[in-house]
Amino acid sequence: MKSRTPLKNGKAGWACASLLAAWFVVCRLSAADTNAPAAAAAPPLTPQEMFEGGKDAYNNWIELSVGGFLTGGDKAQFQQRQRSWGGPFGGIEDFHYQTSVATNTTLSVDGRALFDNHDYKLRLELAREKLGYLRFSYNEFRTWYNGDGGFDPPSNMGYPLSQNALALDRGEISFEGGLTLEDVPAVTFKYTHTFRDGDKSSTIWGTTHPGGGPARGLSPSFYDINEQSDSFQLDVTHRIMKTDFGLGLRYESGKLDNALKIDQSPGEAVERKITDRTGTSYDLFNAHAFTETWIKTNLFFSSGFSFSDLDDNFSGSRIYGSDFDVSYVPSATDGAGYFGLNGGARLQEYVMDLNLMAIPLPNFWTCKDLRPLETIQPCPSLVTASAIFSTCVNDWICAIPASRTGCSMAAESGRKGTGT
Repeated sequence: MKSRTPLKNGKAGWACASLLAAWFVVCRLSAADTNAPAAAAAPPLTPQEMFEGGKDAYNNWIELSVGGFLTGGDKAQFQQRQRSWGGPFGGIEDFHYQTSVATNTTLSVDGRALFDNHDYKLRLELAREKLGYLRFSYNEFRTWYNGDGGFDPPSNMGYPLSQNALALDRGEISFEGGLTLEDVPAVTFKYTHTFRDGDKSSTIWGTTHPGGGPARGLSPSFYDINEQSDSFQLDVTHRIMKTDFGLGLRYESGKLDNALKIDQSPGEAVERKITDRTGTSYDLFNAHAFTETWIKTNLFFSSGFSFSDLDDNFSGSRIYGSDFDVSYVPSATDGAGYFGLNGGARLQEYVMDLNLMAIPLPNFWTCKDLRPLETIQPCPSLVTASAIFSTCVNDWICAIPASRTGCSMAAESGRKGTGT
């Protein structure tokens, strides 16, 4: 009987030899890797790189945040101090997105939105190199004010207005476009709408009688604010040789309707509420121009001119009643109330400015300035009112009986140069 062996042919022998050779090569490579010097350590990140998340900078990001407060004690004072409504809030802390939409054309978006804190921001911009840009911007935020009145220690009486603080919203909306072609004047146009709306505390406190004692100014009061304005601005700039030229036009109109609300003697039989309302509307036009020239490397000349025209109208009333914003009812016990106060003013101003700056030494310069100014009032201010009194405030502002019409007063003021 013949004996059998595992390697009964040449193919099996060659297979074993190949496995042994492969094992030997792997061992040599592993030993080489083990004995090789360690790679140089990467340099540590700078504080700015650690804040940005590494060495790679990114064009787009979004940051989310959430928070809240558990309050006790005087919540209105907490809201004013922390500039927050005092409860949970959250949303987008910061957002930025930027991308290329065409050759040399970039679209960017920036935003912020924290809900319940009324903190919002949005900015859209489309820009093309050597051509121009379009931009939209919106901002709104809220501030809080503690509207509580004073405290009388002898009677241990305080005069709070409400548990929550008063809130006032401020905001701005704008549209802007610019043309930035080479070798032609740069032109920009911007429209802006601003507003304030809400309530704000006041330290013009009303009188009260804590513990039945003498009158003290401790009763809370606040402002009811409603303001808005619209402005249009056009600017053109250009450079000719060594001189920069600029020309601008601006028109602005606004309306302010604010009221100071005072609670006199709260909780007493003689309690009265005062609504002291003031209104203002205005139209403002301005034209301005400037030049800047480096005559020499150490001699600089600049000039400017501005013309402004302001047309202002105002109104007002002071009304006592059982509540705020009631109709006017004359009463000798209510004090000097009035309604229907109105008037106006007109102002024109011309300003020119010439400057020459010389730099005779590297660390020494001198400047000469000439600034002519002329202010013109085409007609004096005029005030009319319907009230239970008639008294002159000054030479140009008078409260007069309603029987005198505004037209006749304006004509009379124009002839005499003063109001009556």
